[in-house]
Amino acid sequence: MNFLIPWYGVGLVYFLNQTFPSSFNTLFLINIWLFSLPHTFSTFTRADRRSIKNVTLTIGMVAVFMIAIVTISNVSGIVFLYSMYFYWQQFHYGKQNLGLSRWRTNEAQIYLDKGFYLSIVTISLIGLLGNGPQAFFGYVLYFPITVTISKLSIFSLMLGLTGIYIFFRPKQVVYALEHTFIFSLAYLYCEHFALGWLLLNVFHNLQYLKFMKSYEAKLSFLLAPVILTSILFILQFQVIKGLIIFSLPIGLSLMMALNFTHYTLDGLIWKGSKLIK
Repeated sequence: MNFLIPWYGVGLVYFLNQTFPSSFNTLFLINIWLFSLPHTFSTFTRADRRSIKNVTLTIGMVAVFMIAIVTISNVSGIVFLYSMYFYWQQFHYGKQNLGLSRWRTNEAQIYLDKGFYLSIVTISLIGLLGNGPQAFFGYVLYFPITVTISKLSIFSLMLGLTGIYIFFRPKQVVYALEHTFIFSLAYLYCEHFALGWLLLNVFHNLQYLKFMKSYEAKLSFLLAPVILTSILFILQFQVIKGLIIFSLPIGLSLMMALNFTHYTLDGLIWKGSKLIK
């Protein structure tokens, strides 16, 4: 039943949002501070990252990404930045689902696995964005494909691909179904894009934290991520003698830089740990 923990989170957030429609902003902030940032920092502080070399690399990447984000913070640059952020994020979600499905396995044909997991992500995005643009944090996402395909047809295609994949990978049935249904729920079923994105984000965060509990074998792995998250929270809102020491634009830029660094390092971690061959 341990594998259901991410789904409990998804179900609870969906229920609360449907019951209390005005609760979305609160649920969004809870996810960011209780799940998303601890998840991000746990990537930086996990056992196989605790070295001077890795810490230096992490800090350097955060700095580079933050400088780049601040540099292109004009209107056209922000549209490009948010679009890149969204699509990289979806790719990251798919790669995490792929990595967890192969954890502690030695199955060959990694290209079959990559093809399935990334095609489900791509098809779900076509279902979401192909029939019209969507706004992400106030900016319309750039999407080069315009199609007229019903979401039911998209879902049927995703189910068909899932069935074929399970035929060749019967041991991966749970992971494959999870992957298909969370992207279907988020981007085909939910009427509001923001809610679907939040549900997928909650699932992703809890999935990784659950994995880290298995990977580190004890809850103390959360100590450093919680401390770093708390420091960021304090800096974000702390006011000393009327002087805001950590402005909102800088805070948003830093959070995005942290996520870009997290996406980059997480891919290296999976490969470095030989979880993806």
